[in-house]
Amino acid sequence: MCVMVVLLLAVSGCGRYPQLVPTTADLYVGDSVRLSVKDGADAPMFSRDSFVASVNKQTGWVKAIHVGTTDIECTTTGTGNTAAMTVRCSINVMPRYTYWEEPLLEWGISKDELVARLGEPTSVDDLNSDRYCCWYGDTLTDATVTMYYIAWGDLESAVVWSSAVSVEEAHLYIKERYHREDWWEAGYYANTYAGEDLECEDVEVYVGEEGGKTMVWYATPCMKVGCPVAEK
Repeated sequence: MCVMVVLLLAVSGCGRYPQLVPTTADLYVGDSVRLSVKDGADAPMFSRDSFVASVNKQTGWVKAIHVGTTDIECTTTGTGNTAAMTVRCSINVMPRYTYWEEPLLEWGISKDELVARLGEPTSVDDLNSDRYCCWYGDTLTDATVTMYYIAWGDLESAVVWSSAVSVEEAHLYIKERYHREDWWEAGYYANTYAGEDLECEDVEVYVGEEGGKTMVWYATPCMKVGCPVAEK
């Protein structure tokens, strides 16, 4: 009897743990989902990366902005037997447009490191002893090719050329992943905020047309010289 009484007291004193529901959400860019706090007092919500997804801190409505992942968090105050704690919902924002695979954008890696990651290029343009254009894909036979520009030992830009993707389609692709810079010349984008660990505008993107093909130029803002846009 005594053991049963002790168990009942222990159970009745246990606090419930709050959570955000749903706890995870897969969304396409532009989609929305509403979050709510279960077993806890409502509290303001915030996004760990508002570049990826924003949240109305009072209503809990989340909107997918750009491709990526982030957490929506709130710290509940606790009520009665409910413990106060920080709760999270993991948001995964997926692309609607997948016309090409994003290039490797690890600025500063060497030509050898690039080859180690991607394999031997289809061809290499040796502009001089310090600059190279490494081509992945044959511009004469492949609908989409990628060129990596190495200057003075560092990867500084990448260019995607495609005859299979229109300029309009390229804009749709890039808008899902980058922020439009309206104050620049038309066609420019940047990831002006891409999380806590990345610097502002660590990638700039230009969408245009070159040689009758759609061109998407990715570059570091710290390029030493302009990228050679060579027709092959």
